[in-house]
Amino acid sequence: NGFEYIFEVIGSNESIETCLKSASNFAKIILVGNPKEDLKINKNTYWKVLRKQITITGTWNSSYNNKYNDWKDAIKIMKNNPELYRRLITHKYKIEEYNEALNLLRNRSVDKIKVMVEMSDKHE
Repeated sequence: NGFEYIFEVIGSNESIETCLKSASNFAKIILVGNPKEDLKINKNTYWKVLRKQITITGTWNSSYNNKYNDWKDAIKIMKNNPELYRRLITHKYKIEEYNEALNLLRNRSVDKIKVMVEMSDKHE
């Protein structure tokens, strides 16, 4: 029936629409991604927000301006320390295995930093 909590981290129309379509009733969507352009939500997707009573919250994730750009800092750190960021994703699952990924997240006896659920390629 959909996901209860969704983090949107891209900031694109397609990603936001996917989040809204993937949300369960009373879901909470947290917008994190910085948009590159104006965003538009089609009417049918908007209706899903109303009918499913979805809560949408935004959060500030970074600084991005001429004086300070922490994205550039992060890229520099990753470039200079490739093993550092490779260790951040401790487990990967296909979307079809999301139950297993969620069970791992609930298991407090297993060390994990970030569990990634990868969407299936539409062209496969």
